[in-house]
Amino acid sequence: MIKKSIVAMLAVAVLSLSTVNAFAAEAGVLGLKPSANQSGQSSTDTTANKEVQSDIQYDTGKYQYPAQQLIAEGRQFDKYNWRLYQRFADGQFTYTDWARDNGFVADELSDNNSSIENNVFISHFNLKDWNNPYLNGPFTWDDTGKKEFSTDNRIVFRKKVSDESIMKDRTLTPRVSIEVAFDPQGCWEEHNEIYTPMYFMNGYWHKHATFNEKWWIDAKEASFITKEGVNWWNENIAHPKDPIQLYYPERPDLKLYISGFNMDRVALHCHYINNVYTDDNPNLIAERAKKLQEFYFSLPEFINTTI
Repeated sequence: MIKKSIVAMLAVAVLSLSTVNAFAAEAGVLGLKPSANQSGQSSTDTTANKEVQSDIQYDTGKYQYPAQQLIAEGRQFDKYNWRLYQRFADGQFTYTDWARDNGFVADELSDNNSSIENNVFISHFNLKDWNNPYLNGPFTWDDTGKKEFSTDNRIVFRKKVSDESIMKDRTLTPRVSIEVAFDPQGCWEEHNEIYTPMYFMNGYWHKHATFNEKWWIDAKEASFITKEGVNWWNENIAHPKDPIQLYYPERPDLKLYISGFNMDRVALHCHYINNVYTDDNPNLIAERAKKLQEFYFSLPEFINTTI
């Protein structure tokens, strides 16, 4: 592979900054709160809910989080604003409720805790290896000095449809995922692929497609092959960005975290998906999958990463 020049690496850095700024602008349009760490500074504030609307008297004894009260009172608010789903008591993010209210299901995923049962893919978090440094923890490549943080768990937000046969086949619904860490220091920026489903139209199956930001793919590639790429990665990516603890009552003895920076991105793409999947008509499932693929193909900052 041809070694990239310093000029090329600087171009990647400039492009990444412009893309982050564009993303922040889009998030602002949607009513999302930009991460406190988009400037590159790390944060460990995982408790405070900074999105409580000051003009509303919240009943913190009756309701768990702001959105719960807003829904009960019939108030209008931006449901994509996931910070309104942080609990009053501890700031923990009720991610399953956020997914439900936006027409998604939140699936647990781990490569080391998955199986196929009755032709259905089943997965859960891998919680038994929470202290295994090879699966969950920081490491540095000896040959390049590149820093990384391993995590074995993700949340997959899948678009929900009422047709159970479609929901059982994970290849037929759009999805966006986010990394889950046991350590708030592991909540690094990560751009996971956007999955657009396969669909049956005109007598045959059309292949699924995955998409990601081009600058992110370029930056990851450069971080493996050039010293400049490694330095840029370690300076801009290798630190936590807005760690947020998940509300996970199934295991109160464990603390699970996501990056609020990454969750802003998830919310944005869930909004994009809902702009296409506007209702639950099973007869239009193929048409909408086709339209979603066309939408991502039309975005100049995204590239097709399908293998």
